Amino acid sequence: MAFSLVACGKKTEQPTETKQPSEDKTVQKIGEGNDMSTGDGDKEAVESDRVLRIAVSQDSGTLYPYSCTAFGFSGVARTYMDVLFDYTSGGDIEYLLCTGWEEGEGENEYILHLREDVVFSNGNPFTASDVLFSMQVSHEHPQYFSNVDTIDFEKTKVIDDYTIDLWFTRLDVCQFPGLMLMIVYDEESYDVQAMATNPIGTGPYVVKEYVTNSYVLVEANPLYWGEQPKIKQIRFDVIDEAAQKINALTIGEVDYTGITPEDVEYVEGLEAYKIWATMSGSANLAYFNCSKDSVLGSLEARKAICYAIDRETINQVVFSGYSTLSRWPNSEACLDFEEEFIDPDDEIYSVGYDPARAKAEIERLGLSGKTIRIMTNGTANFITMAEIIEQNFKDVGLNAEIINYDQATYWGLLMDTSNYDIALYMNGSPKNSCLDMFPSYLEFFDLGLKGDPKRDAFVELGNKGLATADEAERDAILNQLGRDFGDLTAWYALCENISFTAVNKDIGPILKYSDGEVRYSHWYWVN
Repeated sequence: MAFSLVACGKKTEQPTETKQPSEDKTVQKIGEGNDMSTGDGDKEAVESDRVLRIAVSQDSGTLYPYSCTAFGFSGVARTYMDVLFDYTSGGDIEYLLCTGWEEGEGENEYILHLREDVVFSNGNPFTASDVLFSMQVSHEHPQYFSNVDTIDFEKTKVIDDYTIDLWFTRLDVCQFPGLMLMIVYDEESYDVQAMATNPIGTGPYVVKEYVTNSYVLVEANPLYWGEQPKIKQIRFDVIDEAAQKINALTIGEVDYTGITPEDVEYVEGLEAYKIWATMSGSANLAYFNCSKDSVLGSLEARKAICYAIDRETINQVVFSGYSTLSRWPNSEACLDFEEEFIDPDDEIYSVGYDPARAKAEIERLGLSGKTIRIMTNGTANFITMAEIIEQNFKDVGLNAEIINYDQATYWGLLMDTSNYDIALYMNGSPKNSCLDMFPSYLEFFDLGLKGDPKRDAFVELGNKGLATADEAERDAILNQLGRDFGDLTAWYALCENISFTAVNKDIGPILKYSDGEVRYSHWYWVN
């Protein structure tokens, strides 16, 4: 995972920016060999009534799947809700409510086949009408419409209870990977408020208890269409503070939880747990308010800001040196990334951290003494990043104001650039595709560039790539996007997003899926 640094010859006076993780820091990467897994091979399951205990964070106050935006809660929703199919981190398909599809006679037409003899947890039969209804629900949602944005709803029809004539408005190489995120609802009982506490789904578990900001208890669904899960009960405890998670691990009250990088060494010393470090296929980003009247309204100002940010300190402090510094405006841990995409002459990433250059540019542009508002989603990693960047800015003559929100509020605030000058977050694609991320993030977030001809041309080229069947041609477009982005610099990629998880050694081998989550119904005890 120690990537070679393109610009080390140019910037020898800034050795901290070129430092990379030591070779003994193993981080699993999407699409690299086998799927990301904690196990070295199969281990035999044992019979046990033991309850699996999972720590999650920042309860949104509802179990309605499309509102479960807090960390770990999307995995909770997938215990009681199903999707049509799934993708492992290596790109393999796992059929669920769908059994397959084939091309139809028309252009962008597919015949979608559904699983028979499936019922919802309330006893209602699952049919094609529920799927078409769920597509419409997703399409009307401000965050999840992209899962179905290429579906042609005028042409798509139900053929019979288990078959859909599915039409797309255009070719999109990511259309099926996107569709995998669409939750399937029971049309008859669908009620957002009722589902806040009593969700109805076809998943392997059903909700037994839910205490807001405390815990969710699920147990095996006796009506489940598939194999009954070997672990019959799962308790998801809401634990927001990193120190509280460590306390729970220390006394053995949690079997699986995300941890901060600084806690890795301590958890490695706990006999009952192993550490699982994975690259998520997303990069940590500083999104810029590019509006003409903002502090960062000019391209020159945004580039100057990039030179001011010490990404290696972020890597060492936030990720304990496990991460790698971004070499282009996207994640390198995606299935379609190629080394040739890295531009050795890129004006930003080939230079990296250069405070002297940043200070000179900031003075030249008349920005000295200006205040930069840095917005975060309130999680520890991003707050720490903001504090590091705040000090970086002070070193080059800028002031900074850090504004922390909760995760549920943050997503909406990110849509409106009046709330920030820099918003710290990440980009990512459950399709594990750089080509998907480039146009979609610029199209989805305004970032003050709406109506900018360069932005519109960039999005158009990206969407053209997604509609290109030839892989070599797609790669050429992706390569061009990486180079064209410098004319926008709508964000600055800091480093790869690394996920650290503590896993009880009594749990058998487990996999991560394409959306970065795990599927608890596959788990079992080995002790």
